[in-house]
Amino acid sequence: MIGIIGSGIDSMIVTRAVREKMPGLDVLCFCDNLHIFPAAAFDPDEMIRNAVQNTAFLVGLGARLILIASHTLSCIAGTAVAAESADVPVLDIIAPAVKRAVLKSRYSRIGIIGSRAVIGSRLYQDKILEYCSKARIYSASCSLLIPLIEEGWLKKPVTAMIIKKYLIPLKTRQIDTLIMASTPYTLLSTVIQRKIGKQVQVIDGAEALSETAASYLDAHTDIAALMQRNGKLQVMLSWPSIDLEKQAKDILNSRVSELP
Repeated sequence: MIGIIGSGIDSMIVTRAVREKMPGLDVLCFCDNLHIFPAAAFDPDEMIRNAVQNTAFLVGLGARLILIASHTLSCIAGTAVAAESADVPVLDIIAPAVKRAVLKSRYSRIGIIGSRAVIGSRLYQDKILEYCSKARIYSASCSLLIPLIEEGWLKKPVTAMIIKKYLIPLKTRQIDTLIMASTPYTLLSTVIQRKIGKQVQVIDGAEALSETAASYLDAHTDIAALMQRNGKLQVMLSWPSIDLEKQAKDILNSRVSELP
């Protein structure tokens, strides 16, 4: 199966994208909602340890390809997870999003919105420059958006106002491409596109990661041959959560399974 790790909604959004792109493949969506760190106060070493343990857990359940659904987790722990899972390939969400952004950008003026941890890591900025050394990169941390998403305020006027406020500095820089460097922002993509302007390409990391996973399996037929194709979906939480159970129903039309 494909194993997908994140902290909650991010895992579910990537899982939905994977199932749309590769219907029929078995998928295990694991949400580590027990170890969630505030954007401005987290322990990177603990985050890495948890990510490595979670990956080993999914591999033990039969995952033969791991996708990291969280941009923050990809920035902080992506390299360590890949190193500790040498026998099972790991794809993080950053490289696909960056590649798509560079490909779509007409004038190499790229904006990034995400958490303080993602923006502060500068990993996105560095990756973009690896692919396009002439790129002009502008970023904005949008710490209020995740609480609004968790509250379900996707269509509230206040949410649109806050998004507009965050995007004004990027609009003044005349960006032509915008990376949503937080997976839950996918749920606000319509509003984000409207506020940044239709002339700007908005990059959805979940969609980019699902396409990369499909291409990876096409190119690695030995791994693709190991995949079960019964259309089975399992959603697991590391800690009980009524809110995430509702999100699993809304996003994936699935119930949450108990941990083995």
